[in-house]
Formats: sequence, C-alpha cells, structure tokens
Amino acid sequence: MKKFLLLTSLAGLVLTGCATKETSLPESKVFINNTDFSKLNSLKTGEACERYFFYILRIGNKLTAKQAALNNNISKIEYQETSKTIFWPFYYSKCIKVYGE
Repeated sequence: MKKFLLLTSLAGLVLTGCATKETSLPESKVFINNTDFSKLNSLKTGEACERYFFYILRIGNKLTAKQAALNNNISKIEYQETSKTIFWPFYYSKCIKVYGE
C-alpha cells in the first residue's frame, strides 16, 4: 500500500507539469495607443533573461532593461517587452527584450 501511494504521488508530481509561454507588458505599464510600430524592424534589439532550474539554480544575466540594452549597445530604448516560459517544476525563465538605437 505504501508503494502504491508513493508511486501515485510521484506520478502525480511528474505528470501534472505544464508548459506555458506568457507575454505581457512590462511591470511599468506603458500606453501604446500613439506608438508607431512600423519602424520596429529597423531598430536594434537586445535581450536579457533569467533562467531557473527547479526554481533554485539561477542561470543567466541580471534581468533589467539596462542589461538588455547593454547586450547590443543600445543607448536609447524605445520599446520594451517581457516574456515568461514555464515548464513546471523543472524550468522557469523571464526575459526582457528592448528595441532602440
């Protein structure tokens, strides 16, 4: 009986994992009603990501817009977006992508 409960619990933990990709506005909310996205493809992009394995072991850069801009020599940020990728409970990442000159 104990083996059955242990195996059921272990299977439940492993098989209930999910994978999602969520994109949202940055934490500092920006109004985009009057924003011109037509020149977005001509801008340089930089990205910074924090990645966690088992929500403990952190791999990657510090998650700031400044670090994302420094990764591609951007001196003036015009747009910013964030994204998250989750494979619970094994992997979690959050990225900031900036566009600018």
